[in-house]
Amino acid sequence: MKYEYADERWIQIRLKRGERFRQYISISYSHTLRNEVKELQTEGRELYASKITMGQASLALANEERRRNHKAIIHRDNTIFCDDRETYYIPVGRSLLTVMSSNRAMMNSVANLDLITDTFMMLIDDVRKSFVNGVKQAHLFSGSVSAV
Repeated sequence: MKYEYADERWIQIRLKRGERFRQYISISYSHTLRNEVKELQTEGRELYASKITMGQASLALANEERRRNHKAIIHRDNTIFCDDRETYYIPVGRSLLTVMSSNRAMMNSVANLDLITDTFMMLIDDVRKSFVNGVKQAHLFSGSVSAV
C-alpha cells in the first residue's frame, strides 16, 4: 500500500516474508518526505533550545512566543504533508471502546469529544441496545439503528 501526499512525498507499507514463514511490516518513506520531517525535527529542537535560554523573559512574552512557534510548526507540518485539514482519531480498539462507553456520562459532562467521535459513540450506544438480552437474541431487537 502506498500513500502519496504529493510528488516525491509518500509512505509505502509492505508485507515482507521473513524466516520460517514469518511476516513483517516494512514501512518506507520517500527521500523528500524523510528529509523534510528531519528538518522539522531539527527546527523543533532549535525552538526548544531557544526557549530554555529565554527562561528569564516575562510570562506574557513566553506565551506569545510559544503560540507563534506552535503556529509555525503546524504550518510547516501542513506544508510537508500538503494538507491543512484537521486530523480526527476514531477509536476502534475494543478495550478503548469499553472504557469510553462506560465513562460516557463523564465524557458528555466535560464536552471534550469532537463531533466525529461523539457521533461514533452515539452509534455504539444505539447498537448496544440491541444486545441488551444477549447476542443470541439480538436479532429480535425491534429498535432502529441509524447509520452515520
